[in-house]
Amino acid sequence: MGLKSFFKLVADRGVLPSETDVGTFLAANPDHSVHVDLLGTFYYDILRRVVHAKMKNESIIDVGRPLALVIKDLFITDNLTIHIDRKPCTEKEKARTERQGIREKNMDALENDMSTFERNSRSGVWTRPQVMRRIQKGLREVHTLSVQDKDQLATGLSSVFDVCLCAYEADPCIGCHNEENDRIVISQDSDFFAYERVCILVRPLLHRRRKFGVYDVDNVIQALRLPSHAHLVLFCAIAGNDYSRNLETLGPVNNLRLIRKVAWNENYNKMLRGYLREASKVLGRNAASEEGRFRVALRIFTSGHQTSAQALPLNNEFDSFKQRLLNGKDLRHRMAQQRRAQRRRTGAPSFYIAEGSHRNQFRPVFSDKASILNGRTVDISNCRQHDRPGLKHPPRRKKAKRGNRKNKSGSTKARSATGLKKKVHQLGT
Repeated sequence: MGLKSFFKLVADRGVLPSETDVGTFLAANPDHSVHVDLLGTFYYDILRRVVHAKMKNESIIDVGRPLALVIKDLFITDNLTIHIDRKPCTEKEKARTERQGIREKNMDALENDMSTFERNSRSGVWTRPQVMRRIQKGLREVHTLSVQDKDQLATGLSSVFDVCLCAYEADPCIGCHNEENDRIVISQDSDFFAYERVCILVRPLLHRRRKFGVYDVDNVIQALRLPSHAHLVLFCAIAGNDYSRNLETLGPVNNLRLIRKVAWNENYNKMLRGYLREASKVLGRNAASEEGRFRVALRIFTSGHQTSAQALPLNNEFDSFKQRLLNGKDLRHRMAQQRRAQRRRTGAPSFYIAEGSHRNQFRPVFSDKASILNGRTVDISNCRQHDRPGLKHPPRRKKAKRGNRKNKSGSTKARSATGLKKKVHQLGT
């Protein structure tokens, strides 16, 4: 999820991503190591492929192989390292709780659409395409990639790229990797600005399929008017991220003003205490007790140390919805076959009347999709053919303009003689 409103903050200060061909950009920077946060870059594409494979009971390894070819064709190089999240860490409990709340909300919406689909399937009729698209999207939203899924995905990708299966989250693994040279990171996550070894972030652009924008970290520091990269790290730790919340009533803009007043120190904890002293002046209370909540984020951003958390959910909800969808499709197919067979036995076609239709209601409409025409039938064996012509409206007559008219010279024209005679005749009668 990353830093709260960070990209909007830098965009308001003139730092907009320069859209570029990512393959050409990487080729022009051969002295930088390239690291790809796989789930942070292609999460929804991977989720769509994985859910599609599970609906067909296919192996996830078969998803990784074509995905590797797509990545190679996009980046025009195989000289990069792909990092994959594996187990959850305790420090990211805040972000995990927020995601679980969104997941439960999506699950309620999916339950409503699934009930509609099952009701239609029992009647042997088709469900609207909009509902089916929402069901497919809902299945992706309630699905969670398990550790086994990620292992199989890494196996498929390893035939083309070097793959790093991170112990926990991929962000600290990439940001604190033991390398001397600066690195280019490809990810959607804004947390990478908090790592000193990251010099360039290549971010997928929203609503622009396979288009990327480049953020130079030095340009971001200058735009925010921060004294050093250490101040940017401190700002990322206190401004609301996946590990901790910001101080109440202090948003990104106010925090940015306070960070500029903090003196540089090689010890981040001392810089944090300086920020809390400045925050206490603004809040009117002692904020020193809040130091512990920010130390976790500072430790992650500077050392990458994480601790293990409980295992991910086992996707019981997804498996249940998946089975209900498959059963509903099978039931709808069987019910439709029974209705067609019954129609053939009786030899009488079904006639449907569309509710609110203005067409000739006695004209037969041959259709086997009752859901389109409201599912009502009518027997027309005793009905007389109804072929009366439509009503013809009389031609419209032009209405005479009432009142006086003005001529070109501006004088008022008198009524015509014929008009005056008609008026006199009406008054006489």
